[in-house]
Amino acid sequence: DGKRCIFPNDPRMCELRLAFFVAVCANASFKNIRQALYVFGDGECGKTTLLEAIRIVILGEEACATLGGSPKDWYDSKTFGLKNKALVVVQEVDEHPEEIFNDSMFKAITGSGVIQLRKLYSMSNDYKPEHLMFAMSVNSKMAIKDDFVASRILPLGMTKNYLFSEQRHPTEIFESLRPERELFLQWCFDMK
Repeated sequence: DGKRCIFPNDPRMCELRLAFFVAVCANASFKNIRQALYVFGDGECGKTTLLEAIRIVILGEEACATLGGSPKDWYDSKTFGLKNKALVVVQEVDEHPEEIFNDSMFKAITGSGVIQLRKLYSMSNDYKPEHLMFAMSVNSKMAIKDDFVASRILPLGMTKNYLFSEQRHPTEIFESLRPERELFLQWCFDMK
């Protein structure tokens, strides 16, 4: 059918992809690397907690922007908040997630395009991101049909589902990660 296998089940490959993505997000000198982390898995598998840990603990909230789960919601005054950010996070894309790969903002972030930024009641400004990465979470694996998308995403499958009794509150997880932040970043840079 012409589709490439870009969804390896090898845990080591998943570690490498995560380390590479975080290292690039955390180091602004990687200006020409354009990738999107595509985290998928059933509910209660930790997708949201992983992306929130990267956003809040590893990079810091001031370095990140969040957008709604549908591209049609992206083009409002929130887009101005993308300027000078390291990461854009889109959580829980459930309705037609494949539309994201065709959206001009996804293409601009993972390519070398221009994003139209607009403040409320203001004219739009063209913004060409030099160091902006993209992360999204979805509940199911999508069919990737073209090399354009396959070359721009780093798929990361979350296969374990956590029972409610096994779950820790995200705040507790983030607090336990904060002291390990520098070691984790060092591991990411060493892995890439």
